[in-house]
Amino acid sequence: MEQKHYHQFKIEIMKITELSIADLKAAYDFNREYIQEIIETSTKNKVGYEHTETYRESLKLGDNLYHALLNKITKIN
Repeated sequence: MEQKHYHQFKIEIMKITELSIADLKAAYDFNREYIQEIIETSTKNKVGYEHTETYRESLKLGDNLYHALLNKITKIN
């Protein structure tokens, strides 16, 4: 696990493959909610969200989380 220090905060960065099934599911759900917030905020402000970096990165992260979760679950079966 990699550690980085930003000002007074210590942030531990984990690889997606190191997360448990429960952690992957929680991260996936949180990411889906975040994407929905991006869409709602952009719609309210009449701004296109499809081409924003945040939206694209969130979609990519969600895809990676989904596939990591799927891989862990299929290993169990």
